[in-house]
Amino acid sequence: EDMVNIAYDAPVDMSPSDQIEDAERRLFELAETGRYDGGFESFNDAVKTAVDMANAAYMRDGHLSGIATGLRDLDRRMGGLQPSDLIVLAGRPGMG
Repeated sequence: EDMVNIAYDAPVDMSPSDQIEDAERRLFELAETGRYDGGFESFNDAVKTAVDMANAAYMRDGHLSGIATGLRDLDRRMGGLQPSDLIVLAGRPGMG
């Protein structure tokens, strides 16, 4: 929410590159305080998670393993949105 507010109300003297750097910093901080608290995961846990995800993808038999986006091609390629995903969709006004 803060990032959206800053994007709309950015100070006039804040250059676009400074705005991008600030957004990247905030996203990095968000990622670091996410599911794994920025720490390491044991190899056994990482392999188990990967195998579970692969098994879920195999068992879906053409169905989504995550939440549908409403975009069929994207859902087919990604299997839907997964709880561990951080997806940033962005666009500029008037770009279609």
